[in-house]
Amino acid sequence: MALAYEEHYTIKDYEKWEGDWELIYGMPYAMAPFALPKHQVISSRVVAELITKLKECKKCQAIMESEIVISDDTVLRPDVMVYCSEIKDKLTKTPPVVFEVTSPSTIKRDEIIKKEIYEKEGVKYYVIVYPDLKKAKVYESKEGKFVKIADEDKKVKFEFECAFEFDFNKIWI
Repeated sequence: MALAYEEHYTIKDYEKWEGDWELIYGMPYAMAPFALPKHQVISSRVVAELITKLKECKKCQAIMESEIVISDDTVLRPDVMVYCSEIKDKLTKTPPVVFEVTSPSTIKRDEIIKKEIYEKEGVKYYVIVYPDLKKAKVYESKEGKFVKIADEDKKVKFEFECAFEFDFNKIWI
C-alpha cells in the first residue's frame, strides 16, 4: 500500500527558493516569471491612483508586489496594497486594502484561497480586478466576513484611517 505524503513548507524553506513564489498553508505556488503587459499596466495604474489619493495621508502608502508574512507557513504577494504600518525588512501587519489583478492562472486562487486568507487576517477591503472585463469586485470586511459592496467599473469609497474614493475608470486600458 502506497502512502500519500504531502510536504509542508515553512517560511524558512521559502526564503531559500529562487524565483517568485507564494507560500499558502505550507504549499508552494509558483508565480509567473513576469506578468503580462496588460496586468502590469493595470497594476501600475492602480498604484498611481492610490499614490494620488494617499498624498495627504502621512501614515499609509501604496506598495506593489511586496510580500506579506501571514504566518510561519503562509507568505502572500498581492499585486498592490495600501500599507499603514512601519515598513521593515518584512511586511507583517495586515494591510487595510489589497488589490489582486487576475490572470487566467491566478483567478481561482485570488477568488477563493487568497480571499479566505485576507478575510481571516482582517483586511478591511479586498479588491479583485478583472482586466479583460474592465470590472472589479470590491469586498469589505463586516463583522469578520467579506461582503461584496461593489461590482464596479466606476468609483468606490474606501473608509479607514486614510479614507479616499477610488476611480476605477482611471485604470482600464
